[in-house]
Amino acid sequence: MEKKDEKYDIQKFRAVIEYRKENLQPSFDRLSRKIQWHGGERVLDIGCGPGDITRSCILPLLPQNFEKLVCADISPEMLEICKSEFTGVENVEFLQMDIRKSPEESLKGSFNRVFSTHCFMYVSDQKMALKNVFDLLKPGGDCWINQFAVPSILQPLFILAESPKWKEKLHGFRNVHIYPYNEDPNPIATGTKYMKSVGFTDISVTIEESYLQMESEILCKCLPNPSKDFKEEDKEELMRDQIEVARSLNFFKEDFATKLKREPHKFLVFYGRKPQ
Repeated sequence: MEKKDEKYDIQKFRAVIEYRKENLQPSFDRLSRKIQWHGGERVLDIGCGPGDITRSCILPLLPQNFEKLVCADISPEMLEICKSEFTGVENVEFLQMDIRKSPEESLKGSFNRVFSTHCFMYVSDQKMALKNVFDLLKPGGDCWINQFAVPSILQPLFILAESPKWKEKLHGFRNVHIYPYNEDPNPIATGTKYMKSVGFTDISVTIEESYLQMESEILCKCLPNPSKDFKEEDKEELMRDQIEVARSLNFFKEDFATKLKREPHKFLVFYGRKPQ
């Protein structure tokens, strides 16, 4: 998903597919034991990005006789990559969409199931985005939304953005990387309140944890460029500082044997159904 005036490097997304899949797969496995399929479903993935998670984690969940899978993203560049990910796969369509805005009338009430992974953490108005998901669903349809509750691999940047050395240069960082529940003392209660307020039933809002660690070079591949105005030497120095902070937080597999277990990644997972 495109974030205001910043674009992720698409190749960075693709370079860390295995790491992202390893983080998400346990959550999809739990979901697969909960949901039921009846055939003929129309399914939407919001914030599909380059489509790798859609292809590797969502598509295998679908019944063989699903009617349509729609991959939606705000970025046309991401959608072009997503199309290549689904070459040869039938019944897949691609849609440019901003979930922060009310969907077109023709899309309302169109989908039996809506997925979203690692997209909603960039949305400040969570209630509005959930209302838009509600409007996209058919009566009886449901949604499953997985977002980081805390900044996870971006935690070093969050820390550095408050440091005297980097505060001025990273002053706009939090305007892009919203993570609306990061400082919420009770994100489950807040998320549940939002879900109820827009009309969902059978609501479940949970926190799931992952202790998966990465190699240091993976961190370098997947972090966004914090500012398009950064000089090359700034980027290199910031990356060195990020790795140093990440090492102090025990992010890396190569350091794990000598340090205490790190704080887990925390995912906030929303499930809800639109009444019949």
